[in-house]
Amino acid sequence: MSGRPALSARIRRRSSAIAIAVIACALMTIAAPAHGAGVSLVSPSPANGALITTRPVPYSVPFAWSRETSGCPVPATAIATFHIFGPNGFSDSTTSTGAATDAATFTAGAVKPTNYTWFVQLTCGAVTAQSEVRTFTLQGPNLAPRVKGRYLVTVGGNRQIWRFAPRCAKGACATLARRPGSRWFTLNWNPLKRTYTGTITRLKSAKERICRITTRRGGRIVSRRTIRNVYRARNVAVLLRVGQTRVNRNGTVTFAQTLKGSHRTKYVPRARGKKLGCPASSTIGAKVIANRR
Repeated sequence: MSGRPALSARIRRRSSAIAIAVIACALMTIAAPAHGAGVSLVSPSPANGALITTRPVPYSVPFAWSRETSGCPVPATAIATFHIFGPNGFSDSTTSTGAATDAATFTAGAVKPTNYTWFVQLTCGAVTAQSEVRTFTLQGPNLAPRVKGRYLVTVGGNRQIWRFAPRCAKGACATLARRPGSRWFTLNWNPLKRTYTGTITRLKSAKERICRITTRRGGRIVSRRTIRNVYRARNVAVLLRVGQTRVNRNGTVTFAQTLKGSHRTKYVPRARGKKLGCPASSTIGAKVIANRR
């Protein structure tokens, strides 16, 4: 075979039983070259058990092997067949003839860690030899739900834009956040609960809290007023639980696409609110829903 033919990731499906039987057969035939015929795996083939780390899709994995054909009746007619088996019985193969060194490239995507098994078979006349059987894993995207960028957040029915900035280069970790009326505050990541939690020490403006004043005379309501943007708060407890996630176009990063949780605090009227008679609140837990933009 000349050159480096690419093996498509759109591979034909075979049953798992057939794939397992072929691999089992391959394991039984690993032996010293018979009658001067053999095939060995060489660089840049991945080492046995190799983990191919996260990279933009598609993954492109090179393979190479060297043949020994001195024991073949007609060395030029020796056929090398590259076999690769993936998840759920998927497999692919390619053959080559008349070369001292052969190579192939396998391309595939991976939305999660995916294992592959592969080997090369050499046939010349009635003689069949086989390489060792190797495995490797495509790591796929980082699966930790990263919170980064702008999110449309609904707090107690009020729609706001929150901004998030992770404090690590990749994955999920402690993340800085900022909502309208606050400075940057830290949300800590809990991988077991899949939650981000933190405290806003000072919220100088809380638009989600509305003041409603009703005036009565003689037991009758004579006026109702709705006054906005007159509340502030301190020590706001924020909890965000990861919902849906989405992998970026490069297939490298998993973002938290939706977050749901709570926003708990006591609201206190600002100066204008006090003049108008707006009351302070008890501790209020508002529902939070966030969607990445």
